[in-house]
Amino acid sequence: MNLRQITRDIILLMSESILWENLRANRGYEGDPTAWDINCGYCEEWAEHAAKRFGGEAVWMDKINPNFGDDGLSVRHCVLILNGRYYDSQHPDGVDSPWDMDIVNDVSREDFLGKL
Repeated sequence: MNLRQITRDIILLMSESILWENLRANRGYEGDPTAWDINCGYCEEWAEHAAKRFGGEAVWMDKINPNFGDDGLSVRHCVLILNGRYYDSQHPDGVDSPWDMDIVNDVSREDFLGKL
C-alpha cells in the first residue's frame, strides 16, 4: 500500500486549482502544496481516493466521535480507516488513534515543514 502516491496525486490536483492560487496569494505560501495543505481543504478527496484504491472507508472525524469538537477543536477532517488504523495525507503509515493526528493537535504548517 502506497498512500504517499495518493498524496502526490492530490498535490498535483491542488497545484492546478484556483483554491491553491488563492491560498498562496492570501497566506503568502510559497512553492507547491504539501501534505499539510491537503488536510486543510482536500482531505475528503485524499481519503476517498485512498479508499477506492486500497479499501477501507473515508470517514469524517465527527462520525468517529459525535462529541468531536466539544473540547474546543473546530477542525473538520476526513480520514481513511483501514484495518483498525487511521490515515491522512500527513500520516501515510497510519496512527492507532485519530487523536494522534497532526491536524487534531494543531501542528502548524511551519512546524510540519520543519519536520520534513
